[in-house]
Amino acid sequence: MDPSLNELRDTEDFFHFYQVPYDPNVVAISRLHILKRYNHYLLKENLLDGNIKDTDTWERQRSLLIKAYDDFVHSTPLEEKVFPVFSRG
Repeated sequence: MDPSLNELRDTEDFFHFYQVPYDPNVVAISRLHILKRYNHYLLKENLLDGNIKDTDTWERQRSLLIKAYDDFVHSTPLEEKVFPVFSRG
C-alpha cells in the first residue's frame, strides 16, 4: 500500500518516497525549512491533496520537492526566510 503525504513523518521519508537523492548534511541543517518550502510549493500548485497514485501528480510533487531542496542547497535558512522569525528586522 502506498503512503499518503500525511503518513510521511520526516524529511528523509519524503526523499525516499519520491526517490530524490539528497545530502544528509543539507537535510540536517534545513529539514524543517525544506518541508515548509515544499508545502508552500504544493499549495501554490494545488497539489497538496493530489492523488500520489497518479503518475503525473507524483512526478509534479517530486519536482517540487527537488525545487524546495535545491533552494537550500544553494542558500541558507537565514537567507531564504521561510519562517517569520527570520523575517524580523
